[in-house]
Amino acid sequence: MKHLACVILILVGALIVIPSVTTSVHANPGTGTVCILPSKNTSCPILPFTFGNLTAGSSLTIGVFVQASDDMGGFDIYVKSDNTVLNPTSAAFGPLIVSPSLSIICINGSPQPGSGACTTGTANGPGVVEVQTLEASGQNECLGQPTCSGMAFTITYTVQATGGNTAISYPKAPGCASSTSDPTDCVLIFDNFGTVLSENIQTGSFTNAAPAANFAAAPIRGPAPLAVTFNASSSVPSPGNTITRYNWTFGDGATASITGPTLVHTYNDAANYSATLKIQDNGGHESAIKGPLIISVLCSFICANPSSLTIIASKNVNSTISVSGIIPFNGTIALAYQVSPVVPNAPTGTFNTTTVNVSPGQTRFSKFTVSTTASTPAGDYTVNVTGSVGSYHHFIIINVKVTFTDFQVLQTPSTLTLSQGQNSVSNITVTSLSGFTGTIALKATNSSNDVLGFLSKSSVSLTSAKVTDSSLLYVIVQSGTPAGSYKITVRGNGTGLLGPLIHSANVTVVVPPPDFVGGAAPTSIQIKGGSSGTCAISITGLNGFTGTINLSANSSATLGINPSLSPPSVTITSTSGPVASGLTISTLGTTPPGTYMVQVNASTTQIKRYVNITLTVLPSLPSIKIEAAGVSSNSAVAGSRVTMTVSVANPGAVPANITIVMDVSTASGSNITVAQQRVVVTPSQPQTIVLSWDTGQWSSDTYHVYARVIGEPTSTLNQALSAGQVALAAPPSTGQTLFDILPWITTAIATAAAVALGVVALRGRRPPTESA
Repeated sequence: MKHLACVILILVGALIVIPSVTTSVHANPGTGTVCILPSKNTSCPILPFTFGNLTAGSSLTIGVFVQASDDMGGFDIYVKSDNTVLNPTSAAFGPLIVSPSLSIICINGSPQPGSGACTTGTANGPGVVEVQTLEASGQNECLGQPTCSGMAFTITYTVQATGGNTAISYPKAPGCASSTSDPTDCVLIFDNFGTVLSENIQTGSFTNAAPAANFAAAPIRGPAPLAVTFNASSSVPSPGNTITRYNWTFGDGATASITGPTLVHTYNDAANYSATLKIQDNGGHESAIKGPLIISVLCSFICANPSSLTIIASKNVNSTISVSGIIPFNGTIALAYQVSPVVPNAPTGTFNTTTVNVSPGQTRFSKFTVSTTASTPAGDYTVNVTGSVGSYHHFIIINVKVTFTDFQVLQTPSTLTLSQGQNSVSNITVTSLSGFTGTIALKATNSSNDVLGFLSKSSVSLTSAKVTDSSLLYVIVQSGTPAGSYKITVRGNGTGLLGPLIHSANVTVVVPPPDFVGGAAPTSIQIKGGSSGTCAISITGLNGFTGTINLSANSSATLGINPSLSPPSVTITSTSGPVASGLTISTLGTTPPGTYMVQVNASTTQIKRYVNITLTVLPSLPSIKIEAAGVSSNSAVAGSRVTMTVSVANPGAVPANITIVMDVSTASGSNITVAQQRVVVTPSQPQTIVLSWDTGQWSSDTYHVYARVIGEPTSTLNQALSAGQVALAAPPSTGQTLFDILPWITTAIATAAAVALGVVALRGRRPPTESA
């Protein structure tokens, strides 16, 4: 392989420069990690990193990082992605190798400018980046320290599509040399002697589909109290979104919900912890990660785990006391305790061993038992556990809370709103507190005989396996119950460690006053001035209402709006359900166009309710009436004129622009308009119109004549009135007609034409005149 030749050259140089060579000792074989991470990060993530939230055409730069490796002198690493999702475009060395030499940067199977040729027979090809180099000095990096970390190189990609996923991994190929347990992994780290260093590998991924939670923590080991900084800035949201919430669970019972990626949490007790992070973005997407990272909190001098205890009176609880030897201490530590406050029957403590022998850097344990009796007062106590050697003392505080077995009674819902004659249910739940077991008797007490409560069970039983039980409270409101607030008390009686236990829950029953509500269908009416419209007014009783409701509506004589209700009152009974009345709203022709509110009042002596109806009045139509129509004669000779006299009136409120038409009906049944005239007829001013029929082209027959109104819309559009019949007769004979003299006229014309032609011919033959 090409890099082995490079290593040989480096070795030759080293043998010339260095008189003697010592075999390299690898401090942490197999503990180094080659990982893929954001290009700005300086340590490998807890879990493989997921990149994302990028649009098509944007660029992404990742880093290949070597962490905690043995001191090294070069590498040959391949990175592969799906180039239809992420297409590599360039790569650059990081600071890990100070003076790169004999370098190869190969992208998609092609060497980059200034690079050596791509290694053949390996994994090079589409989507693959190979980066290889040697330290030119021939020395290892990191000053020969046993743990060497740094950015090996970076790769820049172009995002090919807004959606899509791909692994960012190390390809496998038989031609590759490997630092992992799999000889086909194309990841090689070696030192200046050419020794292949054993490494772990961590891949990455790219997704534009879902958010990905990730975080780092430091320090992850130390004495209590240990303040740990958590950093979730490596988490990514779903595409086009941002992270809005970081929800932490730290493993010690504490939680946090913040909007930023970093926070500090302090672990007070010595133990091993694992934290969990859940992120949410503004697109409503979530991702969670429970870090495999173990946070080890060590005991500092003396510790207690747990350091907070809750004890049921008459019970015992244990805490483990840890005692650590601080270098160079070596000896026996005596343990003692003190309880505060000092009260009769206060908690007491017992060590399974009151002395422990520790050596430098060692931790020894003693079980500390806190005991109580049935007479121990409930409350909070502090127990100061002290470890002493001569005049040296260290102590730890254990917080102790003493409780008694008990129960609680809860109601769901706690308030019911019921009308007269209605009923409902509230669920009464009894829950054990501090390990209470036993039977609890239940009883419901009513504050009034009008509102009654009955329990489905008169007792419930609680056991260690059944810490809750329930009973239904049936609530009935009697008919005629006065409006107001009523209370039903459910009391639970049980027996505790020190005697009777009594707890209760109250259910409030609100009885609203009888009422009714009105409605209209439809809620709006649109009519023309001078007409009317209708709608239905419905009245529905509420809260047990019964009685008669009087109905009225506002009117306006000035505007000409007159509503009426039928019937003017309605009666609701216990069985009637909703009742209704018909509302008719009438207008005049003089009612101004516009929108009005008609209010229907529904009332009793104590209750008033209103229903509003929107009334829209459109402009009223003119009203035209043909009062009379007649013809000048009932008989006429064809060729004469027949006149029709029409009288029209406007009984409406607005002028009418109309056309009066004279129609003649033939024997075949068709109507022919023979004359028309346009007129404006104003209210209260009748007009007389005369129309004339020229009968010159009509044959002798009997015809019916009509007067008709046409033109703009009126309330009597196309109304017609008969003007009478007219009998047409043929005109009388007057002697010789045109047809009798037609031959004479033809002969005269022919003769005149012949004469004219002869004159023209003679002029054409005239001899020329002699010149003078």
